[in-house]
Amino acid sequence: MTDDALRQRRLQVLHTHFQSEIDHDWDTCLRTFNGRPHYEIMATGQVYDGDEEVLNYHRNQRIAFPDQRHENVRYHFADDVVVTEFDLLGTNLGPFLGLEPTGKSFRVPVVALFFFEVPFPVVIVTIVPAGDASVMSRSPGKVCVIAIATSTSQR
Repeated sequence: MTDDALRQRRLQVLHTHFQSEIDHDWDTCLRTFNGRPHYEIMATGQVYDGDEEVLNYHRNQRIAFPDQRHENVRYHFADDVVVTEFDLLGTNLGPFLGLEPTGKSFRVPVVALFFFEVPFPVVIVTIVPAGDASVMSRSPGKVCVIAIATSTSQR
């Protein structure tokens, strides 16, 4: 099990990561990764690799859901992973996956696994929605999303 100091450092990285997403502070968000950020959206097959692609992913998400945010974040620590559970919320005010905005709000339960190598931060985020990924823009409802974040190099 990780010691308290390491848990606190990892928790700070995750707090910074989540808050930077809410604030649309993409420079800070990218700094929470250890090197090269990488996102994979399993339901759609989308892959975003490196600063520019991950930055474009975030910007496009905020065009579709400008008020996207997290609520009820819970953290569970293990040796090399922090499992987070949270509700992802937002309102579809822009195009999403080629669909026109609906104006509908959504609340999606999410489990995100952030894998760390000694000592931190995160490098790769893989998001795997269960069910139809476009449900957020068409008829918001219960969708489980698993985000896996892993580091590929030690720091």
